[in-house]
Amino acid sequence: MSGDGTAKRSFHGELEKEFVKVPEDTRIDTLVFLEASRASVIPLLDTLGSKAFHFVKSDINGNIDKLRKRYEEDPKRFQTLHDIVEDEIERGKTDAENSATGALIWLIRGLYFICMFVKYVSEYVPGEDDSLQPCLHQAYDTALKIHHPWVTQKLIKVSFKAAPYYSVLLETLSNGAEKAVIMEDIKEYVTVLEENINAIQEFYTKKELSDTPLKT
Repeated sequence: MSGDGTAKRSFHGELEKEFVKVPEDTRIDTLVFLEASRASVIPLLDTLGSKAFHFVKSDINGNIDKLRKRYEEDPKRFQTLHDIVEDEIERGKTDAENSATGALIWLIRGLYFICMFVKYVSEYVPGEDDSLQPCLHQAYDTALKIHHPWVTQKLIKVSFKAAPYYSVLLETLSNGAEKAVIMEDIKEYVTVLEENINAIQEFYTKKELSDTPLKT
């Protein structure tokens, strides 16, 4: 508890921009989603200051920028992510170079990696070496490995050796909160983010697009 009687929350419990539950019509607000993506991922990666996360930070930032640019062309028309993709479907541009449809695919893949990483961290019991690498490898194998060529896979896994220790990560996430609070906040974050990811995956599958964010 803090001095004023207010319980301290961890990094994930004090986000200024958060993912929200998927609405009944399953259409996800573009601006809310993009702002939550940047707010919940980029500061965390910056704080870690590790080369281990450079590849995903660069990819997520770039795809957020592409989608934000498309949204700003006509905010009313592109109020939801679905509106943006449906526009490209109508114009036959979903497979075009630098399409928003492709940018959303790779944004979701990057977010899925982060989602799985923090989920595995919340379930992880570190060994004596305090290593975080098992969580990174498991998250990468779950979310991104299938989408990368062999050479890229090797380079990324080598970069994981620069990851901080488990205890350092928890200290970064804590904001002074207890471990139980960190894990509770991660669980809530993962639950809502996974719901959003699954909604986008189902949308791409329903539209029978040539590619989908997740491989099943």
